[in-house]
Amino acid sequence: MKFVNVKDVQARLPELLALLDENPSEEVVIMRNQEPVFKISGIGGALTAEDEKNLRERGWGAAKGKFNLPPDFDEAFVAMDKEIWQDVADSYEVTK
Repeated sequence: MKFVNVKDVQARLPELLALLDENPSEEVVIMRNQEPVFKISGIGGALTAEDEKNLRERGWGAAKGKFNLPPDFDEAFVAMDKEIWQDVADSYEVTK
């Protein structure tokens, strides 16, 4: 197990990824203020067929179907926009 300070991760990322690629059972623990906050490990090609499929399909819309929004969820924003624009219009003298 290797311990790395969170501030050093960006500079050492290629090294850490190479380590995990060579030794998938190795673990890298990222520390912040001497406390562990993340653990990274290699997968060593041990993905199931379903995991591989999910990785290939992941991208835009990855959360599609996981959230249900009511049809009127944006009505408050529309009303707020109208109110804001009315305030803007009221702050200017309108002449015809």
